[in-house]
Amino acid sequence: MTLVAMLRMIPYHIWKASHTLMGPLFLLSAFHTFFVASPLAVGAAPWALMAGVSIVGVIAWCQTLLRKLVPARLVEVERVIPFDGGVDVTFRSKKPMPKFQPGQFAMLSHKSLRAEAHPFTIAGGDEMTRRFVIRAAGDWTNNFVSTVKIGDQFRIGRAVGRFLPQIDSQRKEQFWVAGGVGITPFLSALERMQPDVGARVTLIFGIRSRDAAGAIQDVERHAKRLPQLNLIVLADDRNEALTLPRLSQIIRDMSEDTQVYLCGPQGLKNMIGRAWSMANMSGRIYSEHFDFRGAYGMEHLNYILRPILDAVRNIKPMFTGSVVASS
Repeated sequence: MTLVAMLRMIPYHIWKASHTLMGPLFLLSAFHTFFVASPLAVGAAPWALMAGVSIVGVIAWCQTLLRKLVPARLVEVERVIPFDGGVDVTFRSKKPMPKFQPGQFAMLSHKSLRAEAHPFTIAGGDEMTRRFVIRAAGDWTNNFVSTVKIGDQFRIGRAVGRFLPQIDSQRKEQFWVAGGVGITPFLSALERMQPDVGARVTLIFGIRSRDAAGAIQDVERHAKRLPQLNLIVLADDRNEALTLPRLSQIIRDMSEDTQVYLCGPQGLKNMIGRAWSMANMSGRIYSEHFDFRGAYGMEHLNYILRPILDAVRNIKPMFTGSVVASS
């Protein structure tokens, strides 16, 4: 079942079923550790290790159950703005909702309490509203984007997450990079940010086209409102894709301790990390790791196999050198 959870080629409904079954089976193994005769001597190091793992696992399972018991707020769709491949949607609650910080996300599900919930970054709102910019990227989102309409009822969970761009006037210089709907955490940050004379914030917004860029007009409106914001929009359909030379030129004038906030595809993250290293920048890179399944696909094989290949390459010269020396 662990392998099923790790492989992205396994259909989602099979993954979800296996993932759900892992909890009860783990509880059975934990019960076996403490209450069934075992070849491990009680109190010995192997038994202590098994007992520690069992206790941590049981606590984690109980925490999972408690999360499911947290009531989600019933909200109604107030505004729907479709764009090519997605939708910009705003929900309204009849009662005040808990506060959120720009950059956090929330779980969204249909009205039924037992409906499947999916995480989406909050793009804006106040105590009565929540805004999301959602791209069709799977069964659930495809159905949502094509069917959502004003008046539909959904449930929204509390805001969570630690991807928090700094928006106060005491911030350090920041570099925000958004790919497609990766603009959502920055959109909520721009909504809260006030004009000031603090450190510069450079925002690169990479899009396929203006038609496929949700909320681009709002981003441009904030750029006019905020003198501290330097907005750079790069559109693929205008041959403006972000390249390593272009990125190196953009970060050339930034201070060494500039902080990076990055939300986009893995290729974009790799490029930013490489450019940051080449420029000898010391500022920390904060990356939005937002994978619903957390599984491994073909795109991850490079990172899994690279350490092994590097180790083989390092071993080969060692053997070659020893042969030459002995000769």
